[in-house]
Amino acid sequence: MARIPTHTQGVAVQRKWIIAGAPVVLLLGLGFTADRVVADRAADRLAQRLQCTAGLSEPPEADFGLGPFLIQSARGTFHTVHVRVPQVTVGRFSAAVDATAHDVRLSGSGGISAGSVVADVTLPYAQLGTAAAHGSAGATSPAGYGADDAGRLTVQMQIPLLGGSRQVTVYADPEIVDGVLRIDPEEVEIPFLGIRLPASRLGDKAQSRTVDLPTLPAGLVYEGAAATADGLRLTITGNDVRPAGSGSGKACR
Repeated sequence: MARIPTHTQGVAVQRKWIIAGAPVVLLLGLGFTADRVVADRAADRLAQRLQCTAGLSEPPEADFGLGPFLIQSARGTFHTVHVRVPQVTVGRFSAAVDATAHDVRLSGSGGISAGSVVADVTLPYAQLGTAAAHGSAGATSPAGYGADDAGRLTVQMQIPLLGGSRQVTVYADPEIVDGVLRIDPEEVEIPFLGIRLPASRLGDKAQSRTVDLPTLPAGLVYEGAAATADGLRLTITGNDVRPAGSGSGKACR
């Protein structure tokens, strides 16, 4: 007849399993901690390399995500890399950049390449006011940009109306057309009259406008635009991307 373990014996067996498993848990924890320490140090080196290859004034924030860094490092390819740049200047624009790259390779010569990249570039509205905008001959230059609660772009303008110059607010949808930012008015608010009208009612005074954007490096394209509380967000995507200066022989290590 089989003996049934007593409660005391059951507790003893449980304790043995706990004691035996403790070193395993400890080793796994130490391994994860070591992996993160190495990943953080590598991220710092990557930030310095990006600062050099892209000609940034300060190193960006960079991280390799939560995947096992040491395994990816041994393979020479990193599944995901996040890069955040508080401010980068391109042409007449200064913007914040938040980018995610996949299948990133780092070469010993300092080169960097990515299988794919998605980046959000946020332009402060004040810079749109100074950018060269193109519209119809009858349109007046915008006085300021912003965003409403519905996510539409708002444009403050002075237009000739009813025998005087009147301030109006144009509500528009921004979009990217052939690499150019296009602002298509939908509605116009006229505080002087306390009304809102379809933009088409104002004729050429509220026609579409375009803003020339900086030329992107090879492999990158402007994908979309959206009005946010922080500024106009441009989405940039690309495949087989190499940052400026990567692989050009420039000593970035």
